[in-house]
Amino acid sequence: MALYGIDINTLPSHELTPAARGYILGKISEGRKPRELARSIGVPQSTISDTIQKSTIRTNQTSQHRVGRPRSYSDREERRIVIAARKYPTIRYANIKQEANVEISNETIRGILKKHYIFHWISKKRPFLTKQTAKVRLDWARARVSWTEEQWKNIMWSDECSVERGSGKKPVWIWGTPSQKWEKDFITEHRTGKEISVMHNGYSAGSYVEVLEDQLPEYYKPGMKFMQDNARIHTAKATKEFLEEHGVETIEWPPYSPDMNPIEHAWIHLKRLVYHVCPDIEYGPKNQTVREDLEYALQEAWLHISDELFDSLGRISAKERKAIVEKYARYKLSEPLDVPLPPPLESPIKALSGPVDAFLCEEEECSFISINRSVIGQHCNQAHDWKWKKEDSEHWKKVKAQTFFTGRFRRYFVVHAAEDHSIAVALGQGDKDSAAAIKREWSEARAKRKKELEIADEKVAKTDRTGWFNRTCWPEHLAQRNTKRLAHASRPPDRDERLLQQAMKVVDLAMEKSVAGLSTLAVETRRWLRSAKREEIDVRPMARLQNPESQNR
Repeated sequence: MALYGIDINTLPSHELTPAARGYILGKISEGRKPRELARSIGVPQSTISDTIQKSTIRTNQTSQHRVGRPRSYSDREERRIVIAARKYPTIRYANIKQEANVEISNETIRGILKKHYIFHWISKKRPFLTKQTAKVRLDWARARVSWTEEQWKNIMWSDECSVERGSGKKPVWIWGTPSQKWEKDFITEHRTGKEISVMHNGYSAGSYVEVLEDQLPEYYKPGMKFMQDNARIHTAKATKEFLEEHGVETIEWPPYSPDMNPIEHAWIHLKRLVYHVCPDIEYGPKNQTVREDLEYALQEAWLHISDELFDSLGRISAKERKAIVEKYARYKLSEPLDVPLPPPLESPIKALSGPVDAFLCEEEECSFISINRSVIGQHCNQAHDWKWKKEDSEHWKKVKAQTFFTGRFRRYFVVHAAEDHSIAVALGQGDKDSAAAIKREWSEARAKRKKELEIADEKVAKTDRTGWFNRTCWPEHLAQRNTKRLAHASRPPDRDERLLQQAMKVVDLAMEKSVAGLSTLAVETRRWLRSAKREEIDVRPMARLQNPESQNR
């Protein structure tokens, strides 16, 4: 193996390659000194010494096997992690740790599952399929599983797609160091908010017929079958009349099956070619001119799509089609009504979404559950002839529920959640004793607090007969008030009431500033402010301060 120069830009934590070690040993055998060699190639002298010492025990100067860092989990914990992931495919990392009773990082869990060929990805989406819809799709596939390539070429595929400016762009990959991730030259900017979108000829049945009149006569030939999905514009009366009038034979298409249309895979190529044809279209303003440019770019991009791409769409051999049909035909399809539910009042299933508030019908032998109050009310009215009355305003009770389903039709089952207070739970003798002790402590604390408020009420009830107190009209103002609450609110703050203590200091400081400001007033004005009678000046302005009760107030 040819030797080459050592890269001095390698990270300090990386070990030398076998070629680099051979280079060092070769230079040492030529008589170079370790210090001089270390300085010339940019590595520590200790690395040179270590390479020389271990050269006799290394095979081809490769590193020896290392034991490595000890595992932070046992074999039993590893099995629990794998079982949890296989049993609950949607389980989160936190729930895996709880199920396996381990305290390890998410990266370690990912490595364990990867070792067992279990990977993590975002769930694929597809249209909601009922049992009847799935059966129609399967029957359609079985009837055409043995079609030849010539038979598939006689199908004229069709579809509609709206294009929004900014959609369909490929992600931009960047080469750089982690510290450059947020630098300006390494960032791809995109617009926010609603963008300009284009769908040629709109969405109505009339515009669809116009497209058929323009395109079908040029490409449709006798013996071909025209494919269109079950959108409203395709099943409209005007569309049917046009196809019958021109003798266009259509192929029956299963409902909710856009994934079976091969032309769906062409739209992503079309959207990407738009930016190849017109690169500057992304940066224009939102006006009619840019909309027209986008329409032109779409037409040009469509012409740039190669015929090889259309030929490859949906190209699959009869053998492969048969294997796919047989694989999915083995699965048992069930409607939500046919799926057995767990018994009520069990613990929530961790792999599902958390329990939600729901309403359970109170009729005997009726297990109808809904999360919508209007729906449960409508059920009680129609199924049990219930009508709202003052004494029977709700014919249901609140419960916690979960569901296995995520589509439009859902069935819920009742679970026992810790925060659910609507379900009666039997208490043991020990629990009853604890509850009784808590109630006694609460009653004693409440009685003690009531006594304190009564004492405070007696203090507040004392009437100050001085002129100033009568002038403020406090006796009349407080006559119809709850003096207990006033006494509680006006009490000095306790030690643990830090915020009230700070508020009291701020109020005291404000009062001191206000009183200090009064010194700038005229003497007669200050004496008049201290007087109990508005028309007379108090001859003894400092007398009020000699009353301890007035000072406390």
